Amino acid sequence: MLTKIACTKFREEEIYFHEGLNVVLGDDDATNSIGKTGLLLVIDFGFGGDSLLESESGFIDELGHHQYEFTFLFSGRYYRVIRGTETPSRTVFHDYSHGHSYELKVGEYRDLLKKFYGLGSYEASFREIISLYSRIWGKSNTGPYKVLHNTLRMADKKAVESLIKVFGYYGEISDLMQKYEKLDNEKKALRGGMNRNVIPKLTKKDYQRNNEVIQESHDGIEDIKENLRLYATNIREITDQEVLELKKEKDTYLDAISQVEARLQRTQMNIAHNSYVKSQSFQALQDYFPDIDEKRISEVEGFHKGVVKLMAGRLKAEEKELLDELSALREELERINGRISDRLSNLEEPGHIVDRVFELSNSLERAKRENYYYQRDGDLSEEVKSLGSDISEKKKEVLNDIEKRVNQRLYEINNFVYGADRSSPSIRLSDNGYSFSVFEDSGTGKAYASLIMFDLSVFSNTRLPVLIHDSPLFKNIENLAVSKLLEEYDKYKKQVFIAVDEQGKYEEEAQKIIEQRSVIKLSDSNLLYNKDWR
Repeated sequence: MLTKIACTKFREEEIYFHEGLNVVLGDDDATNSIGKTGLLLVIDFGFGGDSLLESESGFIDELGHHQYEFTFLFSGRYYRVIRGTETPSRTVFHDYSHGHSYELKVGEYRDLLKKFYGLGSYEASFREIISLYSRIWGKSNTGPYKVLHNTLRMADKKAVESLIKVFGYYGEISDLMQKYEKLDNEKKALRGGMNRNVIPKLTKKDYQRNNEVIQESHDGIEDIKENLRLYATNIREITDQEVLELKKEKDTYLDAISQVEARLQRTQMNIAHNSYVKSQSFQALQDYFPDIDEKRISEVEGFHKGVVKLMAGRLKAEEKELLDELSALREELERINGRISDRLSNLEEPGHIVDRVFELSNSLERAKRENYYYQRDGDLSEEVKSLGSDISEKKKEVLNDIEKRVNQRLYEINNFVYGADRSSPSIRLSDNGYSFSVFEDSGTGKAYASLIMFDLSVFSNTRLPVLIHDSPLFKNIENLAVSKLLEEYDKYKKQVFIAVDEQGKYEEEAQKIIEQRSVIKLSDSNLLYNKDWR
């Protein structure tokens, strides 16, 4: 806990603190600009905050750069920290027990405070845990309805996450979210590769076709493995079947060639001997039969001349067709002979087997790789969807628990402060946001009282180490309610720092608490700093 703050610029150079409630007391005239808010900002500065440096009070311009010395007590050991306004990003840390002093960056100092307050396992920085609940005038977290907003621009979802972290539940969600983010990034990278054609993008039909290729390639390789066992005794067995088929095909072509050659030979002979019957061929007939009709003989001779001319054209055309067919058959025969020669060459050199295995292996690996990407894309989509659902369910479970605990404590504090006849404020939480409701009384006083009660509810339900409330929060709250709130503050052993004034207007019990718990009394004649620049 914080036990002391010392500064040469203070009117009282050392201010001491104790466990539980610590009151910075103003005068009965509620005089402003006497240092109440200023001291709370210094306390926050000691807890690693920077709001002091952003203050519009102009105290640095008036006082010049200066240092504050903070003393803490943890587990029976005292530690001193020096942090100044000129180099606020660095601190000097001193361990009284060992007499060691060393410089720490402010981030390292905050981490040390987180460790000392037993928050090391929390999935949040020390400032993320305490900053919201340091409600000092001038900061943007004093609005009575945006109770979870540390800044005005803070997203509702982020505000809810911060509350989960303060309750110490975020570790469970964080583990799921890290897995989700990892898988989602892998999915996005895979889809990006597909869209840029770096990775093949398959359809379901392509995937099924690849499965067939995988099976066929696997079977082909297994078949070659089996044949290679036989190759050790007789390699001919690997190729004989194919050669036999080729020889059968060759014989068919040889028969076809023989038939075409025979037809061609007959055609060419017919072309060579094609002639008509001349009239002289009938001379012997005329010698024996002088009465034969010479005119008739002449007509026969003419007829034969026409027939021969017609047949000559047809025979030439047939010859050309047969020559073309014969040429095609001989080319095909040559191709078959080449294939037979290639197969038979494997009797001395099995290179084609290696080529075939290489070809099948490439097909197999390519199909497997493409299908892996297709399957991985589908698996990632399912896993991301499932994890997203798990995260939503876990958040819902956690938020329901937080909501129930906060609202129950709000109900108890509200009953203590206002009585059972006044409705309690309540909070509703969801993954994307929240709402804070103040029932029955829409006045500013009840709104600020509800804000204070909300903080006290969180303070009592969590390991939140400190609570800081400035005097303007109390201004519009009815005196009796403030008196009861002071009694509530006084119940906690954890340190609470508040600024109040006009002590005399509160209930007697509240006045006693203020008197007993005051760490400094400020007034128009007793300012915090030793210089008055008002």
